[in-house]
Amino acid sequence: VTCLSQKKYNDHCIHRSHQALIQAYMKIGRVVPEPEIIHDHQEAIREKIEEIQESDTPAVGREFMSVKTSTDCDDNVLHVYYCSLCKINCTSEIQVERHVRSKKHYLIFVKATKPEVDIQVNAAEHKKRRETSKKIVSTMKTIKQMEEVIERNRQSINENHVGSLPAPNSDNSYSDFPNM
Repeated sequence: VTCLSQKKYNDHCIHRSHQALIQAYMKIGRVVPEPEIIHDHQEAIREKIEEIQESDTPAVGREFMSVKTSTDCDDNVLHVYYCSLCKINCTSEIQVERHVRSKKHYLIFVKATKPEVDIQVNAAEHKKRRETSKKIVSTMKTIKQMEEVIERNRQSINENHVGSLPAPNSDNSYSDFPNM
């Protein structure tokens, strides 16, 4: 993921999908990579856009994109791109490139420009994927909570029972317990 400002990076880091990915990395024992700080943002943007443009997916419907320029509280110039077909905003040129190559945009573009083509934009499928993603995140949270409870119980058991178990005999058997 390329973030073009510290604020966008911070917003990205607190998003639930980023948090879920970090939890998944930790669960499988994989090291979470450190972020790469790029000081030449324009060069990074150009490289990312070139990488996207080299993909096999064609870009369609750029004529439906418009740009609105404004400034933030620190007088930084902000560009917000709006797709009048999909009714969405993109906050960077990279997002625009990804959007004009997305399946959803393509289907809406075809439906709007070629009404004779019978094409269905399956909003239900998109909603189902989003709900599945939410369920996965919820399940991961539940697993994490259960692991925390198990760990607390384990610690409690260790604190309450240390020293209360009999020492083993020289042959590692316990005379105080029945043979099993």
